[in-house]
Amino acid sequence: LVLVALIIQSMVVALRPSLRRIFSKTKQISLSPPPRFMSSANGLLSNNLERISALRKEYSMKGLDEASMPADPLTLFGEWFEDAKTVSVEPNAMCLSTASKEGRPSARFVLLKGYDERGFVFYTNYESRKGKELTENPFASLTFWWEALERS
Repeated sequence: LVLVALIIQSMVVALRPSLRRIFSKTKQISLSPPPRFMSSANGLLSNNLERISALRKEYSMKGLDEASMPADPLTLFGEWFEDAKTVSVEPNAMCLSTASKEGRPSARFVLLKGYDERGFVFYTNYESRKGKELTENPFASLTFWWEALERS
């Protein structure tokens, strides 16, 4: 099993020493358990992966029919947001992902305060990490997760 992580540069992470050495200044990094773990675990890793795989839920409510979508994405968002308000706890919770000027990504949850044709509104302190990152690099992404509607 090899996990590939992109755009991780000299991360400071609290990992076991055996994994910490894998992080470097490269653009592409391979993460895998140390060989001694794999041999001594004797199936523990594959059992863990099977348990995690079993958590997968089959989503079957609706597909996304692109032909019936409105031309304006904000119109579609408005429809979905109204639906989410009827079934979701905090439907305005969204994951805001930003990146520093060096390209280091970060993500956190914030609350949507409003939206219109100019974009989405949330509040933050300009001196916070997200405020500084948005000042340095104005590109960001938002992700909403409305599980009850099987929409994101």
